[in-house]
Amino acid sequence: MLIFAASNFPFAFSVAGGDTTSALAAGCPVVVKAHPGHPVLSRRTAGSVAEALGRPGLLGLVEGERNDVEALRHNDIQAAAFTGSVPGGLALAEMAAARPRPIPFYGELGSVNPVVVTSGAAAARTAAIAEGDDVGSLTQGAGQFCTNPGLLFIPEGSDLVDRIARLLTESAAAPMLNERISSGYLRTARELAGQPGVDRVVWPDADDSIAPRLLRRDLAAFAGNPDAAEECFGPLGLVVRYREPKELLPVLAALPGQLTATLQAEPDEAAALGELTAVLAGRSGRVLWNGWPTGVSVTAAMQHGGPFPATTAPATTRSAPPRSNGSSDRWRTRAGPRRCCPSRCARTTPGRCRNASTDEESAHGRVVVEQAARVGGGGPRWDLRRRANGHHCPSTTRAEGRDYRSDFAVRHAPDRLQFAQELAVAPIPGR
Repeated sequence: MLIFAASNFPFAFSVAGGDTTSALAAGCPVVVKAHPGHPVLSRRTAGSVAEALGRPGLLGLVEGERNDVEALRHNDIQAAAFTGSVPGGLALAEMAAARPRPIPFYGELGSVNPVVVTSGAAAARTAAIAEGDDVGSLTQGAGQFCTNPGLLFIPEGSDLVDRIARLLTESAAAPMLNERISSGYLRTARELAGQPGVDRVVWPDADDSIAPRLLRRDLAAFAGNPDAAEECFGPLGLVVRYREPKELLPVLAALPGQLTATLQAEPDEAAALGELTAVLAGRSGRVLWNGWPTGVSVTAAMQHGGPFPATTAPATTRSAPPRSNGSSDRWRTRAGPRRCCPSRCARTTPGRCRNASTDEESAHGRVVVEQAARVGGGGPRWDLRRRANGHHCPSTTRAEGRDYRSDFAVRHAPDRLQFAQELAVAPIPGR
């Protein structure tokens, strides 16, 4: 299994994050492409995990930006996971699909996580929506959440926008994770602000400040611009004004797939919002009623996925923990009981040796891949699958309520399962 680590969650979605633990719990060796935003932490975490696993090849780490394509094309890589931008994720997904033997690609890409505020909610809970929830959710972590609510549909005539604007004006700029993210935030904010019909409601005096921003436009102008719903990774909100909820139906239905959608409404409005709710459910992985999307719970009930392009595999989720039998939705649902060797040659990223030449890095990467391939040998899992359903189905099979790939993991790799279950509290040497 090849995993591209995320930048914004150096623990939850990085070297020892949910992708890694669920893959290991399912019996798949892992090769992680470290994110350049936290290289030292990645190396220390990988060293701690590899030591805990106690067997070479179960977890490998490669670094750098030059060799991703070669790694993704390596024959021993049988699936890949990615968390990042839409352009980067789509490019990798196309490569995975273009292989002589295409492999599953589990990508979490972009999302603006639309919020619809009804007239009843805007009138009854103006202060609560603005002060207690929206601004806090929009600016949490300097807006660097994949579930950041960056698109708000607010009824015309409501003073909710003014409330939000005052609070955002008072919000100081918070540090962003790295220069690449901050420069991307500023670039996208300027592009959105430069579109026709956009008003700058909140904009810092210093154009290069990473302080929160708020833009506003009419529904007609928004609906006529396919680039209006572009994700801005940072504390920027776009308010779209509407008159009647029915006007929103075609606009929401035309949005790209989202991780979340939120409906802020009053109980006595629920009966009239069935069609609107259905449209939101069709365009997102999770619909929230009077909640805010930045709260993601690592539980079996949490759905953290969504229609394309929010994710490239809408049937899976990112936040469900490994189950008691060692399985996990992400790998049980789609990766199947086949041999899932995460290997990733240094061409996937220049190798771990920071001072090595390109050839040396590639050689290191090939060693990582070959180790993972040897550890991951797929014989027993293929045999279990044959017994389960009699043919080579690429998806996980069940018989008598049992997940045969997980059964293999339970019987043949208890150390991996114990590690996957205890990883969240495992100490990092030197800390």
